[in-house]
Amino acid sequence: MPAQYQLTVKQARRLIVDSVGLGKPWKFPKGKRGVAELVDRMSYVQVDTINVIERAHHHALWSRRPSYKPEQLVELQAKDRLVFECFPGVASYGPMKDYRFYLPRGGKHSENSWWRKWLGVHKDLVPKVLERVREEGPLSTSDFEITTGRAGAWWDWKPAKMALEYLFHTGELMIADRQNFQRIYDIPERVLPDWVDTTEPTDEELGRFAVRRILGLHGVFPVLKSRWWIAPKRVMVAAIDELVKEGEAVPVEIKGTEGPQAYALAETLERKVPSATKSVSILSPFDSLVIERDWLKRVFEFDYKIECYTPAQKRVYGYFCLPILSGADVVGRLDAKAERKEGVLAVKKIYLEKDIDEAVFIERVAKELKAFAKFNGCDSVRIDETSPIKLKETLQTAVGG
Repeated sequence: MPAQYQLTVKQARRLIVDSVGLGKPWKFPKGKRGVAELVDRMSYVQVDTINVIERAHHHALWSRRPSYKPEQLVELQAKDRLVFECFPGVASYGPMKDYRFYLPRGGKHSENSWWRKWLGVHKDLVPKVLERVREEGPLSTSDFEITTGRAGAWWDWKPAKMALEYLFHTGELMIADRQNFQRIYDIPERVLPDWVDTTEPTDEELGRFAVRRILGLHGVFPVLKSRWWIAPKRVMVAAIDELVKEGEAVPVEIKGTEGPQAYALAETLERKVPSATKSVSILSPFDSLVIERDWLKRVFEFDYKIECYTPAQKRVYGYFCLPILSGADVVGRLDAKAERKEGVLAVKKIYLEKDIDEAVFIERVAKELKAFAKFNGCDSVRIDETSPIKLKETLQTAVGG
């Protein structure tokens, strides 16, 4: 293996798409066990609350496993205890076997300046909230609301909610379940299976774990620019240096691009660069392929941001615009909403941005839209607007109607 490996942009795209699980389908067992293995292979699945379509964590899993059902992830967390909610920089589901590697982050959480300020006002509340969960069992934020007959109780809802979140981030509480998407908190002793290793890792173990996970997930990536903030930068730098010296990780140059140094695992580069698939995928804005926006722009030449937090009058592509992957290229955007009462997946607008064979694309995207509609509990697809305009009638016919 050379000291620095070179890839063309086309090779890098194919390798990345394959590594994130959107190329040739990964083979896993049927049922929940296969979903648990999928979460493990992905390293983490980001959680998001927006539900104009099916929520992001379910969407990302479905994109890689068309047989996936949202209740499978729910059961893996609440019953099987094979996944847990963690915070590698963003709220996520991760494989339970990785639990020990999140312990150092929890221990440092109280050092955050915002939390220090909050604790200065509410420090007496935190142990009381913890004690109540310990004594009463799993509780949600609604269990701390002041109701009739309880006025004057020590738990004021908003600070109590923040106390629960603080205890979750420090690791003193875990998320045992979700009911109607509301978190149910409990102490780790009642959530962790007996087989889970709870030994806190050394800096070396943590750094190696983080680098391997990041590169295993992305295939090729500038590790130090990752959103996966599970280890301090100094720990990551040391781990990269050691893994490169040992030949397990390799610096990578992507020809024609500029930016921070990228790396890949040697075993990834030893694989044959896969051919691009012929499929089309509608991706979540929080999918691991597109969540690293600078990297997406550098390698895939796709400048993307989610606009749900942008004032309506300033939106360019829509409230919840979804990237469209065709083969190993990100070729467009789709603003969609599941109109569940009517049973319709409304495509507010679909934009094509690259020069592609439109007839072939329409056939493939229509197939994906029909599957996506079914996943969202809809029976039909309505195309409101397309760019270019000429695609609307053809695409509506292709999806039916």
